[in-house]
Amino acid sequence: MLPELLVGYAVGLVPASSLCLAHHLRNRKRENSLPTTLLQNNLRKVNLFWSQYEGQIIPFSIESLQIEAERQKKAMLTIAIIFSVSSWPGFFFHLIVFASPPSRFEKTVFSSDLCKSEHSPANINLFLAEFKQLT
Repeated sequence: MLPELLVGYAVGLVPASSLCLAHHLRNRKRENSLPTTLLQNNLRKVNLFWSQYEGQIIPFSIESLQIEAERQKKAMLTIAIIFSVSSWPGFFFHLIVFASPPSRFEKTVFSSDLCKSEHSPANINLFLAEFKQLT
């Protein structure tokens, strides 16, 4: 009985770890995408930036960027360890997290013109006023 459980656990470790890798790669691809780059460039003009960890627009500073990077790293590492060690149950829980849609606010921000072209600070403030109405 124990060897069968061990084999089942070991076999479940492969898809769980693969999903963790896919999640990490998807986040990196999203961070380096053109819409995200344009959004960050536009927001920096008014001393703000998009926090992927919080899913919000927050004030920009070097410290906040470092905190953001640290939080994302810890979150991905925690998810990877917990869900990989959990084998099959971890795989299914991670699949739910991986497949969950972005928030309505995030969809609105990333479908706006801020992610499509460069804008002046005055235009950016107009977009931000629209976004504030959503929250």
